Amino acid sequence: MSIQISKYGALAMLPAIAIFGGCAHMANPFGAVVHTPPGTAVDLALARKPELVRMPLSPAAASVRAADAPAAGVAKVPAVEPDLPRDESVGRVADAYSRGNFCMQAGNDADAITAFEETVKLDPTFTEAWQNLAALYEKRGDEKKAVEAYKRAKKLAKE
Repeated sequence: MSIQISKYGALAMLPAIAIFGGCAHMANPFGAVVHTPPGTAVDLALARKPELVRMPLSPAAASVRAADAPAAGVAKVPAVEPDLPRDESVGRVADAYSRGNFCMQAGNDADAITAFEETVKLDPTFTEAWQNLAALYEKRGDEKKAVEAYKRAKKLAKE
C-alpha cells in the first residue's frame, strides 16, 4: 500500500513539520536536530552540542544612544584589532595547527592528535584546536578526553 500526497498537500504539511520537528535530517526554525547514535554517552552528546555565544557590546557600542542608531536597531562600531604576540610562538602554534589539519584531512588521526595536543600546549586558548582535538578523541573512542576537550572549547568560546 502506498500513499500519494499532492504537492499542495505536502505544502500544507510544512508548518506541522516545522513545528513538530519532522525528519531528523531537516532543520527547523527552532534549531537543528542533532542525531546521536545509539551507544553514545549522554555526556558526550551534551558536550558536543553547540551553544549560542553572544558577544558583549564594546564600550563604543554601549555608549551609542538609541537616537543615533540606524532604524534597524544596529549600531555601527569600528573594528578593533587585537594585540598579537610578537614572539616566535605564534609561528609554532600556526605550524602545529596546520600540521594537525593536514593530518586530519589525510586520515592520519594519530599524528593529527599529536599536532593538536602540541597546539593547545603552546596556546591553551585556541578554541578551534580544542574542537578538532575533541572530534578526533571521539572518533578514536576516547570518550573521557573528548568530553573534556569539548567542554574546554565551549568555555573558551564563551569568553
